[in-house]
Amino acid sequence: MSFTADLHLHSPYAMGVSRAISPETLAWWAGVKGIDVLACGDFTHPAWMAELRRKLRSAGDGLFALREDAASDAQGASGGSGARFVLGTEVSCVYPQDGRTRRIHLLILAPDFAAADGLRKAFAPFGSLDSDGRPTLRLSGRDLAEAALAVSPLCEVVPAHAWTPWFGVYGSKGGFDALEECFGDMAPHIHAVETGLSSDPAMNWRVEEL
Repeated sequence: MSFTADLHLHSPYAMGVSRAISPETLAWWAGVKGIDVLACGDFTHPAWMAELRRKLRSAGDGLFALREDAASDAQGASGGSGARFVLGTEVSCVYPQDGRTRRIHLLILAPDFAAADGLRKAFAPFGSLDSDGRPTLRLSGRDLAEAALAVSPLCEVVPAHAWTPWFGVYGSKGGFDALEECFGDMAPHIHAVETGLSSDPAMNWRVEEL
């Protein structure tokens, strides 16, 4: 099955993001752009999570759709409300490892609201979840992956914009030379990376672990 997805999005509670973002506007623009599946973004933020609960319903297999009243608001001449959502968020991990300060951004996908709640509870001791839609956590990449999979084995952890110098897992300013260096024994559970705009497929294929 082939489909188009955007798994890295944010809410109006994230720094530098439009205040006009809502589940309805995300679905509308997905219709305009031909996107079938999109991440809701920022489920770690309590206010955004409350809105997601009000406006999304389960569509099965870890996907969510707009509730009928919200879907009617997403209809438009060029848009539509047929897009499906997955529960996703991005976190910023800042922590010491091997004598250096590491700074990496990670995407996390959760299979359902119960798992998202479990992740929020697991992350709360390591940073302020209501200060930004993309919270900063004092948690290593390895420990975050372990915590996510302890909440649900269906969670996915994906290094975000992997090649960017700042906050990329391969970044020169705070990243690593290999996924195993970052995630240790949890590296086999990292099933994807977001290459971002800093690379192309031919560049990535030169790295054996990709």
